[in-house]
Amino acid sequence: MARILTMLLLASALVLSASQAVGQSDEARRHFDRGMAAVELAKTPEDLNLAINEFKQATILAPDWPAAHFNPGKVLETAARYNEAIASYRKYLQVAPNASDADAVRSMINRIEMKAEQTLTVPAIIDVMVEFGRPQLWQYSATVRTSGRECRRAWGELGLAREGSDAVKAVRSIQYYTGPTGTTTTFQTLKVTGPVL
Repeated sequence: MARILTMLLLASALVLSASQAVGQSDEARRHFDRGMAAVELAKTPEDLNLAINEFKQATILAPDWPAAHFNPGKVLETAARYNEAIASYRKYLQVAPNASDADAVRSMINRIEMKAEQTLTVPAIIDVMVEFGRPQLWQYSATVRTSGRECRRAWGELGLAREGSDAVKAVRSIQYYTGPTGTTTTFQTLKVTGPVL
């Protein structure tokens, strides 16, 4: 995966960067080159985050450098971060409206928009998870016997709740004690970055 992406990036970046790097700061160029190296090292889509961060630094330091906007688009698309990829390509077209590949980039945007429409967003994934944890869907119980004593507890929810814009709060464990201590429930926060937690 990374090798194919690297070849695509290198082919496009060499043309773009060679002709457009003139006048860019050394620091912007450094982040751009580090982004290219991070793509070469990537073995999984998650590994591409380092490349994305380096390219974003290059765009901050050199906002009018077309290659600094084009390359993050490729990497973001590969990482299935479609809306960000589209924004990156649109910025590329904004800073280089007469680029020789402008029509091809517009076609790429159209293609990525279709992918984005078919992919759940993080808020939509959280909605599904919270709905999945509704009390009406689940009824389960547990009985614990120790030293001749029996504790029975019934629950009606999985304990999934929205926690900010990109996370859910989930029950980690429930301990039921007899006597005055009652029930102790611990939670954990799960960051949602896409279809994988």
